[in-house]
Amino acid sequence: PAYAIEVGKDIRNGTVTANRRYAERGDTVTITVKPDDGFKLDDLTVTDKNGKELKLTDKGNGKYTFTMPAGAVTVSVSFVPTGETPASVPAPSFADVPSGAWYEQAVSGVWARGLMQGTSGGAFSPSLPMTRAMLWTVLARLDGQSFSGGEPWYAAARLWAMENAVSDGANPNGPITREQLAAMLFRYAGSHGQNIAARAGLETFADGGAVSTFAEASVMWAVSSGILTGKPGNTLDPQGTATRAEVAVLLMRFLAPQA
Repeated sequence: PAYAIEVGKDIRNGTVTANRRYAERGDTVTITVKPDDGFKLDDLTVTDKNGKELKLTDKGNGKYTFTMPAGAVTVSVSFVPTGETPASVPAPSFADVPSGAWYEQAVSGVWARGLMQGTSGGAFSPSLPMTRAMLWTVLARLDGQSFSGGEPWYAAARLWAMENAVSDGANPNGPITREQLAAMLFRYAGSHGQNIAARAGLETFADGGAVSTFAEASVMWAVSSGILTGKPGNTLDPQGTATRAEVAVLLMRFLAPQA
């Protein structure tokens, strides 16, 4: 008998195809993976009907093979950003993002990577406060997760953030503060094996002492990594609300942090 080869649905930022829809036990099946521009393969698994992961052989050029078991298999794949701006993706023309604005390139960068989208009517709403739910969704996308539907719209992203210790999932509609943003990026970086050692103090900023205790290590890391910079008057404004423009800029610095 021939068994089904089922490829996961709702795959974002790339494609995965099998060279056949059905195969008999012992057949060699070839899987071809192709990331979109600006993305790379993060994880590829093939599991049998009992959930057991099958051995994959990397044949190069995005092709992988496995031996078909006696039962249907499921192919799952995820992609993550490469951290490089895909040259083939045109910059969006948002009506409220003026040419030469300090956040223009960052908006183009996060949009090209599929991390942030427009709001409505061809706008990006750069001055709109970023909510905690919005940030959960952005970081989940950065992690290669794909969410669609659900009630409320951020439910799956909130669960992802809680399961990965990025956030406690509280106050989804609350505006994200600059120190909370640093804290979530800090936790995300740590969970992905990045160096999160704090290398800079906060005493050089006029309001460095105003940083909440829970966020001190996060803010020091963000400052020393060049992700979070001061505002006019040599202030950090840790409890200030982060706008969508600010988040776009900090995300791009996070993807390619300064030395």
